[in-house]
Amino acid sequence: MENENLIKSFVRYYRYGQNDDCWAVDEMINISSTDPEKAWELSKRILQVKVEGKEWRSFLDNAVALGPVENIIVLNSERFLGEILGEARTNPRLRMALASIYESSVGEEIWQKIQVVINDT
Repeated sequence: MENENLIKSFVRYYRYGQNDDCWAVDEMINISSTDPEKAWELSKRILQVKVEGKEWRSFLDNAVALGPVENIIVLNSERFLGEILGEARTNPRLRMALASIYESSVGEEIWQKIQVVINDT
């Protein structure tokens, strides 16, 4: 139930900009630092949420990539990069969202690996 509330609040914050839900963004960043496995699972679940409108869906997906997923990659690339890129090969929402990650955050070597997945599939 706790995870469902977090996911719903995260989506609502980015979809409707409700300040009451901004805690969910902070919580996802905190979880990505302290429990990256949980943050990765939650991120994948957020990417499965149906959002009406291509622009809003893209906005939400980019928020996931620029927030918890980027943080997971920066802090735990050895453990998670292969898994994230593997998921991106079959998940077009994640693949497109990965393009929004900042090269300066992840470094050139990781950025090149991300670019291969984005451009090859």
